Amino acid sequence: MEQITQIFSQLPATEIGHCTEAHIPIFEEVLEMTKARSVLEIGFNAGHSAVLWLSLSEAELLSVDKGVPWSEQASAVLTEQFPDRFTYLQCDSREILSELPDRNYDLLFIDGGHSYSMTINDLYLAFVLDIPYVLIDDVKDWRVKLALDAFISNVPLQEINTWHERNAITLYQLKERM
Repeated sequence: MEQITQIFSQLPATEIGHCTEAHIPIFEEVLEMTKARSVLEIGFNAGHSAVLWLSLSEAELLSVDKGVPWSEQASAVLTEQFPDRFTYLQCDSREILSELPDRNYDLLFIDGGHSYSMTINDLYLAFVLDIPYVLIDDVKDWRVKLALDAFISNVPLQEINTWHERNAITLYQLKERM
């Protein structure tokens, strides 16, 4: 906890929502359930969730964000703290497939754009990349919920658990392809 608080203090202050120490039990439970060794994160912002993934596990993390003014500063902090396990890619997630390094991911964390089309795109990445677990933030946002419902009607995702922190975070498992 002390390491997390110390790294959080080095990140840029933003007015946009981000993970806090209150999210630690959720991230710990997700990591225990998924045994994730490689995480693809869509939506980096100021890096708070990335700090949790990297501090609470030994997983490698690729964080993707189209970039906001403070993302570069935050990614520099995390690169210094976790040089062998953290990579930041400034890219729109709709264009990420051609930019991704060739590796398998165990978990996709979605907390990027909350529009219907962005959410569908980000969910589609789990299917295309055959990522077995998807953790999606802000599932109470009506646009995210609408996209999630549409996606689930076409792709076999099974809900594992929902945590009701702020706008709710839900973990899904991609079922075997039919």
